[in-house]
Amino acid sequence: MSKPTAGRPPKAAQGMTILKQAMANDSSYAIGWRANLSMVMQDEGVSSETANKVAARFMMLVFGLDIAQLRTSINSVCAVALNVRRRFPGDWGAAECWR
Repeated sequence: MSKPTAGRPPKAAQGMTILKQAMANDSSYAIGWRANLSMVMQDEGVSSETANKVAARFMMLVFGLDIAQLRTSINSVCAVALNVRRRFPGDWGAAECWR
């Protein structure tokens, strides 16, 4: 596959390939996507359990990535999130990291 050239955005297929590869190479990036997808649903009133399941399913369908295999890495993501939460108090919702 050809790489995008400077000044021209990648085609959709190239973009998807780049995203899939980035997630396969960096589990923290993939977990970040899952967390953001989940939070969007939680912001709309979906329970965290359902939102996490739907986000994981989306990741599998779109990126072919089994997020459950990356679950152990969520602890490091949560540690960072908790630190940010301490530094910037506010309404952080019911994210799984602070249960």
